[in-house]
Amino acid sequence: MAASRKQAPDEIRPIHVICGSDAFLRREALTAITQRVLGGADEHLAFSDHDGDTAGLADVLDDLRTPPFLAEQRLVVVANADAFVSKHRKALEDYVASPSDCGVLVLVCRSFPSNTRLAKAAARVGRVESCEPLKPRAMTAWLTQRAEGYYQKRLDGEAAALLRRTVGDSLGQLDSELSKLTLYVGQRTTIKVEDVQAMVGHHREEKVFGILDAIGQGDTAAALDLWQQVWTTDRAAPARAVGGMAWSVRQLLEARIASDRGHPMPRSAFLLPQGGRTRFSARALEDQLVNLLDADIESKTGAGTVQSAVQRFIVAWCLGEAKS
Repeated sequence: MAASRKQAPDEIRPIHVICGSDAFLRREALTAITQRVLGGADEHLAFSDHDGDTAGLADVLDDLRTPPFLAEQRLVVVANADAFVSKHRKALEDYVASPSDCGVLVLVCRSFPSNTRLAKAAARVGRVESCEPLKPRAMTAWLTQRAEGYYQKRLDGEAAALLRRTVGDSLGQLDSELSKLTLYVGQRTTIKVEDVQAMVGHHREEKVFGILDAIGQGDTAAALDLWQQVWTTDRAAPARAVGGMAWSVRQLLEARIASDRGHPMPRSAFLLPQGGRTRFSARALEDQLVNLLDADIESKTGAGTVQSAVQRFIVAWCLGEAKS
């Protein structure tokens, strides 16, 4: 049996499947395929799109077999294709076995199990592109690559870290902020931490730092007021509030340990309130991290909400009633 020919990454195949739960990656993959297939062709003459929830199989197949006008191939996209695939699996298997020579079928779906006959045939004849969320350890590398490859900007390491802490790990939101930062820095080739502070995270970071300052002073009312401001003005606060506070406490802990040992404070400490100084001992800061971890677990397991967990954390530490 002859070995199958290895496909080039940008090769146009009769069928492309874009699958996974990350909407941003799915959208990027579809854009790339559209550009490769159509080139400069008029989309009205060589492109058809269908909603998988309502699309009829006959209509999709007719489009695939209709020669395009003033273009080499016709692109036929079925979005939200999960139900479409389930309903017409056998017919799609038959189509993949003998695809149109003038049409390119793109199925965009959230799930496309690799152990099905259709998936195996699609991978053999076409391309299946997974668009699952990136692992946390891969996020910073993605940010720097995206900045350089798409926006032609170098993203400073500290800037990338601050961007993640401020925005979270939503690729769509991160890309949106990169776009704003690119416009902000203009002709400069590097996006620095100061740029992220100015454009993205400055006000929110100030409020989070202010919460820790108020806790350090035992000012419950001020800490709760600042937390309410973060909660009501940041739509993504539930997803990243505990993580943002934990990062700040970790930086304070590093600064406290360095100070206790007579060492210079780490550079990141100077971004913190009062230049990284805190009345809490290293042990107390470690206990705060444990409490924040408990709050995170509580919110993710349904035992409570982020809002109530952070409020209890603030009150307990302001009143000196926190338990390790």
